[in-house]
Amino acid sequence: VLVTDSDAGQTVPAIAVDHRSPHWVYIAWQDDRENNQDIFVAASNNGFTTKTTNVLTSDIYDQTAPVIAIDSDNDVYVVWTSKVQNGSTDIYGAVREDSAWTVKPLVTDTTAAYNQSSPAIAVEDEGDNLHLLWVDDSQGNQDIYYAATDDGLPNSPLTGTSIVDDSTGAEQTCPAIVVSGSAAGGDLKVFACWQDERNAAQSDMDDSDIYFAESDGGSFGTNIWIKTDVQTVASQYKPAMDLDGNGWPYVIRMDVSESQTSINYSGTTFISAQPLASAEIITSQGGLVGANPDNIQSVDDVCLEIPAGAFWEDVEVTISRVQNPPSSATLTQMDIIARYEFGPSSKMEFSEPVTITIPYSVAEFGDETVFWYNPDTDEHSQSGISDIEHIVISPTLHAIRFTTTHFTQYVIGQESEGEGEGELSFSGSGSGGCSMSRYGSDMDGIGIFEFFLPYIGLVLVLLTLKRRTRSPVGTK
Repeated sequence: VLVTDSDAGQTVPAIAVDHRSPHWVYIAWQDDRENNQDIFVAASNNGFTTKTTNVLTSDIYDQTAPVIAIDSDNDVYVVWTSKVQNGSTDIYGAVREDSAWTVKPLVTDTTAAYNQSSPAIAVEDEGDNLHLLWVDDSQGNQDIYYAATDDGLPNSPLTGTSIVDDSTGAEQTCPAIVVSGSAAGGDLKVFACWQDERNAAQSDMDDSDIYFAESDGGSFGTNIWIKTDVQTVASQYKPAMDLDGNGWPYVIRMDVSESQTSINYSGTTFISAQPLASAEIITSQGGLVGANPDNIQSVDDVCLEIPAGAFWEDVEVTISRVQNPPSSATLTQMDIIARYEFGPSSKMEFSEPVTITIPYSVAEFGDETVFWYNPDTDEHSQSGISDIEHIVISPTLHAIRFTTTHFTQYVIGQESEGEGEGELSFSGSGSGGCSMSRYGSDMDGIGIFEFFLPYIGLVLVLLTLKRRTRSPVGTK
């Protein structure tokens, strides 16, 4: 549908949808119909069959790179880069309340000597708190700055702080931001990512990477390098970020090497908040958790057989899927094709071994095997795993059955195809329940099951911090 009706150039669109029904869609863009760039915004609740268009700026200097967000009260915010008389840039914003637009300065430099540009904006789930990132060169190089408001657009310009922990003086650009939860709800998480040149090879300063940081509304933690390079020099550009249904961030970006340019993705590793199966086990009786091992029909039919007397006390046992399973330096020649956490995880040894059956989908029988994973050390091991049995249920559904004397994460791995292809690499350290992992090829044509399997270049942020109600905690 044609949104604009001018013979001039309209570029750099941004879009947001409000919470009403029928939903209003707002599209902002930069427009050169007055021989300089201005910010326009159009709104419609019928798919732009009809629309209302507003001009937010009319300055003789360029206004560029709009971004847009809508809060829970359906107030609409548009933020952009504004060039001023001496050629430097500031950040301006506009808010639509009660059908009227109000423009305000958001971030300015009183000396007019420095530049604030490339804004990114996010709103909380409740209220009108705004979170803003931008590129700022007031320290002599481009850094990523952050500020927040607790009542929509502020009446006076904001003073931000750098969230970058780089000390090399490298350039950081192209910020993206998403927010999960709210300060009012006590569950606020602010996720930021950006393009970063701190690791650029001296021979090629275009060797940029993507970095990530997280905050609970206060200061941001350690910058996390999302390591994705599969060649000596390759660049990651222009990240975009959003949340999945569990409130965890995903990053899309361009990967550029000498041979190709592709769109790639980084996901968050976490333990699913909803167990695949759970059961209260009376130790004197034992029992079954999950599917009947004699009637496995799908990859979800993971099962656990517990003999009487195996545990020292009665306990609720759970089987949970590990979403976006991470790779590891200890399994560099293996593709991870299934990963589950059996709980309660502990260092306790059972008095009798339990039997675990994990089904998985394959095209043909390969070199699959099972490991247990120690998140404290990022090591995979087969120590304590016994009686490994390979089961062919159908041509495309196999299973591995084994016995063990402790609960942890158990991993089904398959030898990678071809020398140097599908190798899994690992970087980073920490503890808790979140990491940024990367699927390392073009996304075009990938099925949902395949999508979460062959990851390259994972940054493990948190994997072992105690989880509440089986759900993950935030990143560091």
